[in-house]
Amino acid sequence: METVYRYGTDEILYNSPGEHWITPASPRNEWQTENMPFWDVKMREHYFDGMHISSININVHEHIRLVTNEQGPLPGMGFVKRGNLTTTAYSGGGPRRFTAGQHNVFMNPYTAVSTEIPAQQNLEILLMSFQPERFLQLAEHAGPVMGQLAESIAANKPTPYLKGPNMPLTPRMLAIILEIEQGCYRGGLMNLFLQSKLLELLALQCSQLEAVNKGETRPAGLSNADMQKVRDAREILLADLHNPPSLSALARQTGLNEFKLKSGFRKMFGRPVFSYLKEYRLERAMELIRGGGKSVTEVAYETGYSTLQHFSNEFRKKFGLSPGSLK
Repeated sequence: METVYRYGTDEILYNSPGEHWITPASPRNEWQTENMPFWDVKMREHYFDGMHISSININVHEHIRLVTNEQGPLPGMGFVKRGNLTTTAYSGGGPRRFTAGQHNVFMNPYTAVSTEIPAQQNLEILLMSFQPERFLQLAEHAGPVMGQLAESIAANKPTPYLKGPNMPLTPRMLAIILEIEQGCYRGGLMNLFLQSKLLELLALQCSQLEAVNKGETRPAGLSNADMQKVRDAREILLADLHNPPSLSALARQTGLNEFKLKSGFRKMFGRPVFSYLKEYRLERAMELIRGGGKSVTEVAYETGYSTLQHFSNEFRKKFGLSPGSLK
């Protein structure tokens, strides 16, 4: 896959012939780094059983526009943890802006007419894809969303789901992404672990799409500008787990009144503001404990709990066991 790197002014910076992920020369399961004048990249890739996962962290110095040549369909998913970018897909639909905490499905997450990445930001994304035959195998009897995606792939046509808005990352999705990034298995166990996580993310995404199509999570009464403000509120809320803002402060920072913030947050993310924060803290705590290397006290502090007792009580209520028993 050829990639052309350009400044925002369209001046060519760098031209990379690239390679196709389906037939890698060897597995690349370790973190790789690339330091260029316009960005610093840290990337970890996994290839297994017709599937691919790529965790990418980029410190962007310059406004970059990536141009790639069109490739065949590789059904996949893109999750933006931090930062923002704008893509224009070969499948049409015009430019699509992604901000922190959003995800969507793609006919091919690696190729686009262009991808605009603004300067002076940290961008964290997770990309996943399948060989078409593997995806078609998974889609069999897996529900209406997978079925329609499979039909689009078989006909080499754009997926209808790209016509709708990007979807919000849930606390469970964020927790799975953290698990993937911290995965410490080797060989076949790593492949088994990652396959389970990829399939869980796929199931969560399809469930979200089915709910949207039924109108269950459609944010009625919210304009596009309001929706962006609610997304901003979520990012501010999770930025400092030790000192999250009050509801009134969050409303002031995002320019929404408290009623619209509360109702909009519930509509977009499925739960009240501070219920979402609590869920996120506990899911993150679970994965930090599973990842090892930190004491229970350290995990409690890192996830914003002021006392170990409070953390242990909340953890037990949610997961049915104490954090110490996992250690």
